Amino acid sequence: MGWLPRSFSGTTEIKPREFGMTYNLGPASETVYLDLNIEGIRK
Repeated sequence: MGWLPRSFSGTTEIKPREFGMTYNLGPASETVYLDLNIEGIRK
């Protein structure tokens, strides 16, 4: 049998304040954007 490659991608955003990070992070970190790219090969 051959290899079976798969890839997934997705984006999301989180607010550090929702996770208890309330110290002064500045206005640039009010929202954190995450870009996820995952690749795998099943043998």
